[in-house]
Amino acid sequence: YKVLAPSRRIEEEAALHAPFDHASELASWVLANGNSKLAPMLYATKTPEELEESRRRHGDSNVAAAIERVVSLVVQLLFEAGIRTYIVAGGETSGVVATTLGLESYLIGPQIDPGVSWLKALHSDLQFSFKSGNFGNIDFFAKAQRMCVQGGVNA
Repeated sequence: YKVLAPSRRIEEEAALHAPFDHASELASWVLANGNSKLAPMLYATKTPEELEESRRRHGDSNVAAAIERVVSLVVQLLFEAGIRTYIVAGGETSGVVATTLGLESYLIGPQIDPGVSWLKALHSDLQFSFKSGNFGNIDFFAKAQRMCVQGGVNA
């Protein structure tokens, strides 16, 4: 998906040292790329070498907490801008987004991939998909986008 759609990495140093500024910059970037054929993607994945260097420099928990903070801030800003559909990968990241959006109950919609479905919040117009790292095929994001265009939970 990263090679097909506008994609941008959540930068570790910015997340650690300027989370509010970085979140604002990322949210603005997402909104500026919102009319792309495929929705823009923010990601924090790294190569094994980059991950080892990050752990050496900052420790695992510091970076993870900073990235999660930025994700939470970005989601808040996007929600305030009217974004109501989210496709989220990663168990911890999904938890951060669910907490940020105050998701407590939802309807389970059509399956995107085995173990991953469209969801709709019961008391709002939010639609979302939360994908753990172990679920979803390689074309998950493109497939989720197609289903979203077709109506998400209502498809």
